Amino acid sequence: MRAASVADLSRVQAREHPGAIAIICQERKTSYVDLDARASQIANGLLGLAAQPGTRVAYLGKNSATFFELLLGAAKARWALVPLNWRLAPPEIEFVLKDVAPSLLVVEPDFLPVIAGIDGPPRVLVVEGWDEAADFDLWRDGQSSADPLIAGAPNDVAVVMYTSGTTGLPKGVQLSVGNLMAHLSFIDSGAFGSWNEGDVQLICLPVFHIGGIDSGLWSFYTGGTVLLLRDAAMPTLIAAFRDHPVSVAGFVPTIMNSFLDQPETAALDFSTMKLVSYGGSPISVELMERARATFGCRFQQLFGMTEATGGVALLSDEDHLSGDRNLLRSCGKPLPTIELRIVDSDGCEQPRGMAGEIVVRGPVVTLGYWQRAEQTAEALRDGWYHTGDVGTVDANGYLFIHDRIKDMIVTGGENVYPTEVENALILHEGVSEVAVIGVPDAKWGEAVKALVVPAERQVVDEASLMAFARTRLAGFKCPKSIDFVRSLPRNASGKILRREVRKPYWGEGRQVG
Repeated sequence: MRAASVADLSRVQAREHPGAIAIICQERKTSYVDLDARASQIANGLLGLAAQPGTRVAYLGKNSATFFELLLGAAKARWALVPLNWRLAPPEIEFVLKDVAPSLLVVEPDFLPVIAGIDGPPRVLVVEGWDEAADFDLWRDGQSSADPLIAGAPNDVAVVMYTSGTTGLPKGVQLSVGNLMAHLSFIDSGAFGSWNEGDVQLICLPVFHIGGIDSGLWSFYTGGTVLLLRDAAMPTLIAAFRDHPVSVAGFVPTIMNSFLDQPETAALDFSTMKLVSYGGSPISVELMERARATFGCRFQQLFGMTEATGGVALLSDEDHLSGDRNLLRSCGKPLPTIELRIVDSDGCEQPRGMAGEIVVRGPVVTLGYWQRAEQTAEALRDGWYHTGDVGTVDANGYLFIHDRIKDMIVTGGENVYPTEVENALILHEGVSEVAVIGVPDAKWGEAVKALVVPAERQVVDEASLMAFARTRLAGFKCPKSIDFVRSLPRNASGKILRREVRKPYWGEGRQVG
């Protein structure tokens, strides 16, 4: 029996496989019956704070069983979970908390310094805290484990996930129960291969990314076990494969490459592996050949974005084995229920092979941005989500990405918008003008580079400006290099011509790493 809603995920498995292990995290095992009971306890605790559907609870911490307990508990209470990116700088965290206004923040002890001094939510609970009044575990365990069995709706907001914005301010993507369940239907269609309750899925993707959430839900939907790593540290990753019969794993190419480079990897046994799923950036032929030789299993590339619940197109294992090396540059073909078009600036569909903006429609597309009516209307037109990516669809129906209308930089699977970085750097007294671009990088796909016009009569150097950026931005958003220039190319209206800025680093060819 399959779950019909997010709240049903633990209910169904607790009934069908009560003793089966749902989550292993730091060797702590949580059975499905315990996961469901804790989700109900959390739901009852949340309902005691507010019974209004759509109330938000935020989580600040690394990957943990607590996160998924919160996700399922929030669904049972018809609340929405807001995963916070723990890599963000304190001012960025503060903006998100003020914007989404959660009634409760659950935080791990290591991140208490991050929220110190922040004007945050009315109540904060600390995971395994030392203050009895603010201890999340005591609060949860003090609630009734009776399932509230509240009837939800497909349009209930399940998660609000913040992404960087082209305006420099993050936007909260509202994903509904229906969105998440539509993504899980890809498993029923067979698009993701064969899944069953015996699968052990290794998750090292962060749960503040849609890829981390999707992966966990795949296992809960099929009754498998989530082997949840706190992060993608190489020693932890190696130990996970050494100590557990992993059958499914998800990576971004940079992590996959680092893992294959570890001397200890060669001694690991991958005989239980069935599938490696990857995404975030294209993969080189050389890396794919190394990965296939090591894992000896099926491979799939999943292309998507938070606004489409992480899934738009799939490059299947058969595509990887086709012998067409050019296909590894492709994102594959649209997933079931997904409509995909290439359109011009007027919204007219382009013929095969002609470049234009990628737009998608389907049940996985977001409800819209949290309290951003104007930006929602701009992104969602007549049911079509405008991705801001420029691409083509070839004669065989394969999608290829060429550029980004929104100038987004993808570095190591993380999305960075230049305007956000520029807004931070321009605050430095030594900066008169600045343009931020992505440049090719062998390890990260793209690296963030800033081109700075120094202010008159000011002294500024690369090291001090990088240090300045680190106080205001998450590490992955900070420039990896800075060039000082006399001027920046602009059009007649004074707008910086970012394509001209990029040319010396990319040339005239593909603009995506």
